[in-house]
Parts: sequence; structure tokens; C-alpha cells
Amino acid sequence: SQPDPRMRLWRAGGGTTFLEDNDDGGVGFDSLIYRFPITVTDTYYIEASKFGATAGDPGTYRVGVMLEAG
Repeated sequence: SQPDPRMRLWRAGGGTTFLEDNDDGGVGFDSLIYRFPITVTDTYYIEASKFGATAGDPGTYRVGVMLEAG
């Protein structure tokens, strides 16, 4: 996996603005989006990239997602 990953959370009906962006919120340089409230029924996407990457810069990532009922 990448040494300095970055995560963004997107909503399908949310246009071109991401909902949440995180670079180093986890342990070390890991990304973490924690307890983000989902208030709109829609399809959500997680984008994983290397911090500072340009378009077309591939990589391998491990992403974990947990959804809790409110």
C-alpha cells in the first residue's frame, strides 16, 4: 500500500464537491474519516490516492469501511 494515502468521501448526488477529505488523521501517515454522519440517502464513494498524486498516478490501497445504524 502507499506510504502516505489520502481519502475523500463523495456523494453521487453531491456534484463535484467532496464531503470529507483526510490525509493524516489516522496512525502515522494513514488517512482516517471517523464518524462522518450520513444524513442523505444516496450512493457514496471513497476515493483513495497517494498524497500529492497527479491524475493517472496508480497505486495499491487497503480501505476499510464500517457503517453503523444511528
